[in-house]
Amino acid sequence: MGFRPKPARVTGTPGTRVSSNARPRASHPLPPSAIDLEKRLHTRAQDSDAVIRGRMSRATHELSHWAEYDYIVINRDVDEAFAEVQS
Repeated sequence: MGFRPKPARVTGTPGTRVSSNARPRASHPLPPSAIDLEKRLHTRAQDSDAVIRGRMSRATHELSHWAEYDYIVINRDVDEAFAEVQS
């Protein structure tokens, strides 16, 4: 867990922009794994299996852009991830 500095470049993948030293910073939350993400989606019981398959497909594409962000936060626990982004 932790931050990994990278040059800022955002290509439309979901994330959060944070201004620091007059240079925008982009952070991207990542699930611990694709298996954990799928498990979370099923546990929420809000979407059909077809919708979850579509979300997993989009997530695979979005997750492939992780290196384009300044900071990566592994979201094992939402409160801890939020605190890490704020620090």
